[in-house]
Amino acid sequence: MKFYRSIELWGEGFDWFDLKRWGVTLTRVNTDNGGSFPSALAPAPIKPEDVNKWTWTIPNREFDYNTLIQE
Repeated sequence: MKFYRSIELWGEGFDWFDLKRWGVTLTRVNTDNGGSFPSALAPAPIKPEDVNKWTWTIPNREFDYNTLIQE
C-alpha cells in the first residue's frame, strides 16, 4: 500500500509527510549503488528519532489552557 501510494502521488509531496506520519526511515541511494542521488545528497539514512525536526512539540502553555489536549 505504501509503495503504490508513493507511485500514484509522486510529486505531490505526500511521500515526505507519509514518512513522518508512519515513522519510516528516509534512505537515499546514491548513483554508485544504482540510485538516483549524487553521493553528496545521499547521506546515511535519516531516522525519525534523530534530531531532524520531523516532529512538532506542543508548548506547555497550550497544555495549560487547552483542556482538550492530553499530555
